[in-house]
Amino acid sequence: MRQPDGRSLTWAQFGDPDGRPIVVTDGAGSRLQGRLAHAWAADHGIRVLTPDRPGFFGSTDMPDATFASVADDVTALLDHLGLDRAGVFALSGGTAFGCAVAARHPDRVAALGLLGPIAPLEEVGGRAGMDRASALAFLLGRHAPFALSGMLRMIRWQTRRDLDRAAEQFTRMRPGPDQEVIRRPDAWPILRTSFPDISQSPTAAAREFGLMTRPWGFDPADIAVPTHVWAGGVDTVHPPHHAQWLAETIPGATLEVRDDTAIFGFLDDYPTILDTLAPD
Repeated sequence: MRQPDGRSLTWAQFGDPDGRPIVVTDGAGSRLQGRLAHAWAADHGIRVLTPDRPGFFGSTDMPDATFASVADDVTALLDHLGLDRAGVFALSGGTAFGCAVAARHPDRVAALGLLGPIAPLEEVGGRAGMDRASALAFLLGRHAPFALSGMLRMIRWQTRRDLDRAAEQFTRMRPGPDQEVIRRPDAWPILRTSFPDISQSPTAAAREFGLMTRPWGFDPADIAVPTHVWAGGVDTVHPPHHAQWLAETIPGATLEVRDDTAIFGFLDDYPTILDTLAPD
């Protein structure tokens, strides 16, 4: 779609095209969660929309994009599709963007779901609890985005040269419980297809990592929609104390932390999660 300011906004759609709508905001450039949810969403009457943030896929780059501006893009997409309300399902690096939609446009959000969320770093001890790779990405995003962009370009080159090897290397970096789920026959082909999303736009991705290290520009305590938070207790990419902080800060939010799993451990719960978040 073409926006009033001339920018293009692209998106993907999964599940039931006539179903109850849910907007998914995942990590930088990723459509993975929409693909993972596709089969369950189709069977449960859910329409999953994954808007592409500036600089990814066909969405016009916007170097000064903020969480607020992306939230406004989401509601512009809802307007374009003739949708009054939608659930919002935010994961990982998409957490702040999903929260911004709920904070700025509560009348458009039926419910907010946060899975493996990343909270404002200044509120949760910075990079504490993260594995080395995740901590390094945030450090470089804040202080040397050009270096992070270079690393992502190398990953892109490796992905184009040998996709299976690159996806396997990514999987080995995940917590053990995540690796078990990722290698399942129903999950591995989808992750393999989605892996190139991560490095498709190194400059835009590095910019998002930097953005996540700074104040969000709004207070999550102002979110006034039903909110549900899920996290894995052994997740070192999305440390569970981030989920705990958000659940304590957002009024009325529910929290479920599973001690023996990480973010992919909730994959079999997607039917329940999607049904909880979708508007009636």
